[in-house]
Amino acid sequence: EASRSRRHRSLVVETDRPRWLKTAMSDVWPNLERNLNAWHRDVIAALLGYSRDVVVVSHFIAINAAVGDALGDDRVVVFNPDNASITVIQNNDRTLTLVQLGAEDNTLVL
Repeated sequence: EASRSRRHRSLVVETDRPRWLKTAMSDVWPNLERNLNAWHRDVIAALLGYSRDVVVVSHFIAINAAVGDALGDDRVVVFNPDNASITVIQNNDRTLTLVQLGAEDNTLVL
């Protein structure tokens, strides 16, 4: 897991992170850097790899990646999941399907 995280790390300078993140969050996956698209594919592949019910605890962008895939939506941010909200997605024959969106709230980008 740690090596995978390093492999997908962006070369964004820490002081530019908030500006870069706000821009990326308003974009679509195909427009982002190749390493971020690889990360996006890895998130979807990991979810499709489960063959039984599981609970996955994750973060805002990964949740959006899964929801976007389930809806066929390329936007990086499809909805604004609240902290500790529960989004339910099914793996139906190697296709993600949205069952229920979690509660939404505005998220502050730091």
